[in-house]
Amino acid sequence: MSLKDELEKIIYAEGGDGETLEGRRDASVGSLKDRLDEVRPLLKEFADAVDDDYVRIRISDTRVVIDVGDRPSDTDRFEIDGRWELEPNPEVRFLAEPGAEVFRPRSSFVVWKTLYLRPLMDPDSLSWDRKEFDSGVEAFQYVFQDVARQIARHLRLKQATEEGRETAPG
Repeated sequence: MSLKDELEKIIYAEGGDGETLEGRRDASVGSLKDRLDEVRPLLKEFADAVDDDYVRIRISDTRVVIDVGDRPSDTDRFEIDGRWELEPNPEVRFLAEPGAEVFRPRSSFVVWKTLYLRPLMDPDSLSWDRKEFDSGVEAFQYVFQDVARQIARHLRLKQATEEGRETAPG
């Protein structure tokens, strides 16, 4: 018997309703996916509009991760300066009765914002914030404006660097 089968057998014996862990997980993921569908068209439009020299966007079934940074001219790697993670905000019931719902849907969304100040090796170079919004659209608007400001910062730095090269003696 596999560990998964044994685990489900114990849960069932302890008063679970016979529903498998996999079934409960799939149901909660489906609920989160449905909630993210509220903003999925906006996210796809945003992903198509941004310059991939400065932004990387990953949209999964239950969350969105947006990285803002740049590619140093001498490498192919992407250095992240900021990350925004947007996801539906379910209520997690750690002490739920056997067979009870572990994830209860909420109408709110949460955004985790992490800023990395270079050099990344310094542990004090990390700044993070968590914000909760009443809807996915409000959360998206916040992320959209914040990311746009970060992109503008990168463009200003690039322009200043290019202007410095043009005026440098050489």
